[in-house]
Amino acid sequence: MEPNENSIWNTIRDQKNNAGGLWVDGGSLHTQGQELYRMKKYEDALRCFNLVIKEDPYAPLVVRDNRAATYIKLGNFPAALDDGRKMIQLDESNCIGYLRTGKILQLKGQQEIAVKIYQLGLHKVSQEVQDYNLLQAIHSKLVKQLTLPKLVDPLHALPLELVEMSIMYLRFKEVVPLLQVSKTWQELIANMPNLWSNLDFTGASRPVNLGAVRKYIKRSKGKVTRATLDRFGANIEKVPRYITSRCKGLQELKIPAGYVGSSILQATPCASNLKTLIVSSQCHITAETAIEILFHCPNMENAEFWSVTSEDHRWQYQYFPKESNMPRLRSLTLRSGMPRSHHALHRARRSLFVNELVRFAPKLRKLSIANWLVGLFGTDRLNSLICKISRPLRYLACRDHGPLDQSCRLRSNILTWGNAILFRLTPSYGIMQNN
Repeated sequence: MEPNENSIWNTIRDQKNNAGGLWVDGGSLHTQGQELYRMKKYEDALRCFNLVIKEDPYAPLVVRDNRAATYIKLGNFPAALDDGRKMIQLDESNCIGYLRTGKILQLKGQQEIAVKIYQLGLHKVSQEVQDYNLLQAIHSKLVKQLTLPKLVDPLHALPLELVEMSIMYLRFKEVVPLLQVSKTWQELIANMPNLWSNLDFTGASRPVNLGAVRKYIKRSKGKVTRATLDRFGANIEKVPRYITSRCKGLQELKIPAGYVGSSILQATPCASNLKTLIVSSQCHITAETAIEILFHCPNMENAEFWSVTSEDHRWQYQYFPKESNMPRLRSLTLRSGMPRSHHALHRARRSLFVNELVRFAPKLRKLSIANWLVGLFGTDRLNSLICKISRPLRYLACRDHGPLDQSCRLRSNILTWGNAILFRLTPSYGIMQNN
């Protein structure tokens, strides 16, 4: 049964009689209210504080402070704020009123007004007062919080189109960690297919598993157009075909290191839309495999093989299937390992007949080759030819009206340095001698 006002006063009267008339009613009631507050009986505590203030409107400020705290617990912020302001009015030189009023305003979200209350207290209260340092510390902390720049989540502040455009400037390895920022970021970024159209695994901090690749492809919703395969560990041989078979729109594939020609060859039949293939110098591939890869990709426009290796490197007629061609190939790079000498080059039979290559690639305009015995017949279709071989070319059969001297070569944009020669071929006939 909850105590009412009469029962509380009867208890106080009995205690007063037992104490021989020396008990102070208000003090005892205030103490009882504090005890009830500690017991979380806030309604009963409030009755005690009300009775004390009713008997003595000028009761010590601590009574009103306790009642304000009780009002806060009961969710009655206006009544608590009235007590706080009354405390300041009763004694403007006491910190307790400013501290309580400022706290109530902060709970209500009125930080700017709370700062003004704290400032008023610092102006009115003497520095010798016990709680002055506390008042000053709270004021400084609140001011610092208000002066800090407000952090705004860009996903909430900006249109999603601008967010997507901004993130697309990041590298793939910088996009993946954004999924860990928050659940909101994860949901939004994972549902932006354009962010997952370029799967570049270069620089991954640890080996990438096929499960992660599956997630990235799913997030792209079939829009993967570019891929750079790296850091796949034990799954390295499965990855090329895994990606090409699931990314039908793949147009550019870069293979930096660790793969063998057979795994790339198995992947190319699934990459019917592939336009660019770059196989690094750390990935060795035979001439025969390179040819097969090109014939499996009818839409190939640019192919770069930076380490072509085999016992027989002859790109001759028998290696070109009669019914196959490379209709869209415009640029081709074929680099072979540097032989120890020119005789070693002959013994290795690294020969390349450009006329055969051009016949099967009618749109080929740029050819870059290194360390091959080159037959340069049929080069009239090429716009540029870069040769780097074990010894300088002495003769080049090209189309011109006769032998070219030094001045003519300069006008024809012919540049020679060391063992590397860059030619700009012209539609005229002749023999160019490289001295």
